[in-house]
Amino acid sequence: MSYWDRLAAAKEALVAQLSHRGVESRYLTFGGPGDAPARKPTVPTDARSEFLANRAMGDWAENVLAFAMRQARPDWNVCRYGSSERLAAGDPGFKEFYLRATEVVRLYGKRPDLLVLPGCISVPESLSELPIEQSDP
Repeated sequence: MSYWDRLAAAKEALVAQLSHRGVESRYLTFGGPGDAPARKPTVPTDARSEFLANRAMGDWAENVLAFAMRQARPDWNVCRYGSSERLAAGDPGFKEFYLRATEVVRLYGKRPDLLVLPGCISVPESLSELPIEQSDP
């Protein structure tokens, strides 16, 4: 069974287990666009220091994890995949950035921060800068 087939089987097993435990089916749909919002999203107007601190800690943790995984399993590729945009609420252009990012998540889902792939798959250290239409293939 190929790597991708094993991932698909794991997803199906996870969906079955979560469904058995009572998770609503609307939360267990993967792939394809989500429903359009009933109303326009509310855009945050300012970034609180707690948000900025949490983002910095998350970035640090992601870097530590990626480094540790590369050291522990050099036969695997670890690639940054999640959004790397760093606009904060209140910055110029934030409203447009936020609305665009919300629509991308609705259409394609949230990108995981890191991808871990077999070493035989050639991938750059980061795909974060690329739009999903270019990075997904």
